[in-house]
Amino acid sequence: MASTVWRALAVRHRTSFNPTVGTRGENGGGAADVFVSYSRADEPFVRRLDAALRERGLDPWVDWEDIPPTADWLARVHAGIDAARAFVAVLSPEQVASEVCREELGRASAANKRLVPILHRQIDRALAPRELLVPNWIFFRDGDDFDGAVAQL
Repeated sequence: MASTVWRALAVRHRTSFNPTVGTRGENGGGAADVFVSYSRADEPFVRRLDAALRERGLDPWVDWEDIPPTADWLARVHAGIDAARAFVAVLSPEQVASEVCREELGRASAANKRLVPILHRQIDRALAPRELLVPNWIFFRDGDDFDGAVAQL
């Protein structure tokens, strides 16, 4: 069912313009260090994380930068995952419940990407995808040492 929903979303967001032209080359890929998978509910935190990673010389793939208007967003997401060296999942209740985030995780797992779960907000572990329960988590909750957690990434 998730793949059916995903395909329907992809069809709905396609345009007649060239869907692949954008900031990271022809296919939306490039040399990103990490692909960041997150829920829109966590965007302020992800913007802070993005800035911190860039300050440390890393190049995160984030959708607000790497999917330009009119682009085929699904193709860009797939290319971003494929090109990145690692896949960071920003765990929160909304991220764990998101079909799109699960689809991204499935793509990353199938490509044998290094999975890096970071806990931003407490989740019900029973609802989390198994792939994200295996690696040790890096804690980015309110009250955790943000800079120390970034250094662990």
